[in-house]
Amino acid sequence: MFTKIVVTAALLAAGAAHAVVVPGLYNTGVGPGGAPLAAGDGATDGNYVVRAGSPIPGVGAGPASTYFNTAYAAESATSRWISYSGSPFNGSGSFEIETSFDLTGYKASTARITGFWGVDNLGSVLLNRNVTGNLLTGANTSNFTVLHSFTIASGFTAGINTLSILGFDTGSPAAVRFDGLVLTADRAVPEPATWAMMVVGFGLVGAAVRRRSLESLAA
Repeated sequence: MFTKIVVTAALLAAGAAHAVVVPGLYNTGVGPGGAPLAAGDGATDGNYVVRAGSPIPGVGAGPASTYFNTAYAAESATSRWISYSGSPFNGSGSFEIETSFDLTGYKASTARITGFWGVDNLGSVLLNRNVTGNLLTGANTSNFTVLHSFTIASGFTAGINTLSILGFDTGSPAAVRFDGLVLTADRAVPEPATWAMMVVGFGLVGAAVRRRSLESLAA
């Protein structure tokens, strides 16, 4: 019995540092909380914004919009292509589309993002405006006809972080996509319920130790 209690308490302590899914990071082309957007081009994706300073003529800061070209990888109910407008035919140049997420209450050093992405025509995945090594280069139609897996396991900071795609359009149209995004991290502190279970577990361990000591003395 004593051994079982010790093992249980140890498992509870270890579980306090177990990675969990962090809410608030959404695929492209969905609404608040991941809800579906209206069908067709031009639906506003409030989770993603177009950063200011794009050299493409007429492209300014603002919310991203859905856009689909039949050459692109097929969309789904949980992920769609987005661009700087619902009619992205402003010419060649770079553009950046960004989202943010909050790691408050989590250990930034343990954070990890996995998912899939695509870009028309080429680009790079950035975390907090820094390159992550996830690139799609060259004039390859596979950059947007299929989605590509990626992982980010470093570069996170406490609090608000940003995830973006810096794209370069070699000829209109232009679009980017994230799908299957999963953000995980260890909690910074155990949840109250976990602490309570740990306290009870260690209390039971202490009681068992005291009981064994008394039994030894009585013998």
